[in-house]
Parts: sequence; C-alpha cells; structure tokens
Amino acid sequence: MKHKAIVFSSIAAGVAFVVVFFGLAIFNTPDINAASTADFKAGDIIDDETFYNKDSMTVEQIQAHLNKYNPTCDTWGTGPVGSGRTINGKAVPANTKRADYAKQMRAAGKTRYHDPPYVCIQNYYENPTTHRTLFDSNNKIESGMLSSAQIIYKAAQQYGINPQVLLVMLKKESYAWGDNWPLKDEYNTVMGYACPDNAACDTKYYGFYNQVMTAAWQLNKYKTDWENKTFKFNYRPGAVNNIYYSPTTSCGKKQVYIENIATASLYIYTPYTPNDAALKAYPGTAACGSYGNRNFFMYFTEWFGSTHAPAKPAQQTQPEQQTQNQPTNSQTTEQNPAEDKPAENKPADEKPAQTTPEEKPAATTPQFTSNDKILATWKSLGAEKSALGVATSNLLANKYTGIWFQYYTNGAIVGNDKYGYYESRGKIRERWQSLNFESGALGFPTSNILKNPYTGITFQYYTGGAIVGNDKYGYYESRGKIRERWKQLGFESSALGFPTSNIYKNPYTGIVFQNYAGGVIAGNDKYGYWESRGKLRDYWKKNGFESGKMGWPTSNIMTSGKNIYQKYSRGTLYYNTANGRYTWK
Repeated sequence: MKHKAIVFSSIAAGVAFVVVFFGLAIFNTPDINAASTADFKAGDIIDDETFYNKDSMTVEQIQAHLNKYNPTCDTWGTGPVGSGRTINGKAVPANTKRADYAKQMRAAGKTRYHDPPYVCIQNYYENPTTHRTLFDSNNKIESGMLSSAQIIYKAAQQYGINPQVLLVMLKKESYAWGDNWPLKDEYNTVMGYACPDNAACDTKYYGFYNQVMTAAWQLNKYKTDWENKTFKFNYRPGAVNNIYYSPTTSCGKKQVYIENIATASLYIYTPYTPNDAALKAYPGTAACGSYGNRNFFMYFTEWFGSTHAPAKPAQQTQPEQQTQNQPTNSQTTEQNPAEDKPAENKPADEKPAQTTPEEKPAATTPQFTSNDKILATWKSLGAEKSALGVATSNLLANKYTGIWFQYYTNGAIVGNDKYGYYESRGKIRERWQSLNFESGALGFPTSNILKNPYTGITFQYYTGGAIVGNDKYGYYESRGKIRERWKQLGFESSALGFPTSNIYKNPYTGIVFQNYAGGVIAGNDKYGYWESRGKLRDYWKKNGFESGKMGWPTSNIMTSGKNIYQKYSRGTLYYNTANGRYTWK
C-alpha cells in the first residue's frame, strides 16, 4: 500500500517526485523466472526486437497479468487500516476501517484522502475523452470507458511498444501497482511521465490514460527520430555515453557503450545507471544508487523471461575508448530544446557550429578552433592557467536555443552575443545541467563564477536568477520571488543562511518553497513568500504546515517585547521567549 507513505509538506514535497523518477517500485517483486542482477548489462538492457514487439500480448493476457500481480482489492474500504498509523501524532487503532481512516485524514486536512470507491489497477476503467473513471462513477462502468488492460493494449498498438514493456514501467514508476485500496491521485503519474527530478510533475499529463499513452508515444518518438535522423536526445546508441549513477552528481558516472535504441530510450526516460552496490542490493537500496533501469531489467526478466530475443543479431563492435578530455556524442550538448510534448532529459542538437565571416575561427590549441569572443573570455580567465584548462573540443552550437559553447579540460565556455560568453564549470555547472541548462528556468549565464570572501558563498548569475552555494551546503538555484525574499532578508548573512535545496512546489496545496540551513522560504502568489524558521516553524510543522489549521504564512517573523510572532492566512502565532509558551490568535 504505497500511497500511505506519501507525505507532502513544505519539506517533503520535492523528495517524493525524485523517488518516483528513480523507479521506486521495489514491492511485490514477481518470481516466475530466475533472474540475477549479474546478468544486467548497462549498455544492452533490452534489445530492439523485444522492446518494439507490440503483439506480445492480447488484451486478455494483459488483464490476466494485472489480476495475477494485483489479486485483491478493498474497493469499499471495509478492511482494517493496520498498525502504525497516526494522525497529527495520535495513534490510530489498527482495526479502524480504511474508509473511516480516510475520513479522519480528510478532517485533519489531508485532502487527498476521499471516500470509497478505491479502484485498484486491475479493475480500473477510464473514458479516454471525458477522463471519467470508476472513482467518479461510484465504481459503475459507463459507456465509452476502457479498462486498464485495453488502454495498455491500445498504447502498445498505436505506438509500436511491447505491452510487456509498458507493464514493467507501470510497476516500476507507480504507487498504484500492488495497492489494494489506492487513492485517485495515485493514478496521476503512474508512468512517471513529465516528472523530472528537479521539479513537480506536469499536471496536464495526469491520469492513467494520459500517462500510458504519452509514455508509449515518447518511447516511440525516440525510435522514429533516430530512424529519421532527427534524434536530439542525450543518450545515443552506437556510442560511449557518460551516465550518472544517481541525481546526486557527486556519486559519479560511468562510461557506457549503448548498443541499441531500446536501451538508449530507457536511459533517456530514466537517466541513471545502477552502481555495483545497487545491483547487489536488489530489491533494496544502496548508497548513491538508482533503481529504475535495474528494476526494469529484473521485473521484465522475472515476469516474461529474457529481455533479448532468441535470434538476436550479432552486436556491433564497441569502438575504442575516447581520450579522457574528448567529449563523447552524449556530451556535445548544452541544453534541451522544447518539443511538441515534454520529455525527460531532452538534449540539444549535436552538430558543430558553422562559423560566419563575423566570427572567424581563431586557434586556441593546434588541434581545436574557437571564435574571437570565446577566446577573449578564456584569455580573461587566465588562458591555459585558468581553472578551465585548455580546449578539448571545437566550437559547437545549439541551433534550438542559439547558444555557442566550447569544452575545456574542466568545463566549458558558453553564451551568445546577446548575453555574453562566460565560464561554466564545477559543481555550479553540474547544478545548471540538472536544471536543463539554458532551457531551464535559469536561462543563460550572465557572469563568470564569483565568490564572496566574507561568507564563503560561490555563485553565478543567469538571466533567470543565480546558482549559489558552497561545498558544505551544496549548490542550488535561486530565482523568482523566493530569491527576492531571500535578498530582502540579507541573503546568506541572514538567519536563514545558505540554500540547501532547489525550489519545489507541492501540487496538492500550491505552496512553493526552498529549504535553507536555518529554515525555509515558503508561499505562493496569493499570500506572498515568507521566511519560516525556529520555534514558529516547529509549531507550524506540528500543526500540519499549510494543510493544517494555520494555513499559509503571510508575513515574515517579527518581534514585540519578549514575543516573536508571525501572521498566517488563518491567524497569528506568538511565541514568548521568556516562558516558551505559544499563543494562537
């Protein structure tokens, strides 16, 4: 029952999405076929013949599979909720009926909990046009509704994807799989589609039908773009690709020769490869581990057998390793262009820039060329004695965003004539990459990397904000109204100190927040963005954050005599520093 573990608050909201995107499902592991992680091959997770076999299952076979691995359903919530439940710190009796528990949770401000029916995945029906489901029809199948099995089959046939692949992805990405009394919102992101690591899921792709169809569309697009020579994604078949072990870039990365478009597609969708510890820990977790592609391989093998067709063609010979400083195909990109549908980790076009008479190449080293403006930036930084080192690529460009860039030993110089040309390196560059380079909310760099000698913060400005931090607290985005509030409070010299997270949004309450060493800035456009820290934050947390009786903060923290106080949308909280008492008015 995975949904009971989803806790959204001003601290936890962003974390939940990261877990989904990793490939969260490690429960109800099937046991048909013997499988071993020792057989996992990072560059050949599944072959094309298997991945694109749209006729591997009928609707009836898909339904039978759903029934087998989701055998029970407490549709009306009459079963006991079980032990270990609490509501606002108070234990809930284990024999409490689930429907009653949902009522109590809703009364406590947990609005995602609702009355029955609770529609399990094997029983799910949805109208593809109106998107009415059994949740909306009191569990009555209406005209025009399709079953979950029919939707999976339709997506497989329409986009040429093996329905076995869709079933495996459904399990590894979904909270609804294996839950015998799922809530309606568990179907919002069942395929993890449009749910990046660093932002909230895109609500316009919510729902079982939308998720399954768009996920299949996306997997098909990778293949058709490759065949049509319009491929613009990070991970390429027939090439050595640098793939991170997890979203924590300090965990490192691995050079992987990807052997086919199916495996490349899995990495574009879930852009991490498991480290040795994660493989050995299956079905559990490990330090610096990621599990989406590991779980895909294991679930598929355990359910359906080998991920490779019996008569697989001979594999292409792997090319020689490239030199340490020479960028691979997956590295010659600065960002991800927009597409007609969003997709995780969509990279830039990877064609060398065509120079013009106005930008005649100038030599930087005997083997690489640049343009005058990038060369001028490099020289201003100290040329080969700078932190960047020497050039390791020719001048490159992304025609979708208009950025020009050149790689160096320890980073790159990036920019264009509008915003200028600046260094991009180290942990600030890693953070910019995780935020989608110039295609993200930060946009283009507008300064080199700078350091405040008084506070020890390192930062770089962008058109949409900044990346700030240090090695102790990490490096994070700072932008928009949250950055304006942080600036008003005194940046890192204030009581809040340094950022310790990116900016996240809780889709259930609409609150936007960013964590800091000394607290949080939280709010929305209606109530504004305000600090939350110390004793007042402790009380707000205890009372359910913005979902509880207090609502949203509507002021900063203020002082009156021995009282510190803060206004909220539903009242004002006072804390007496002399006697430690709280007063809520």
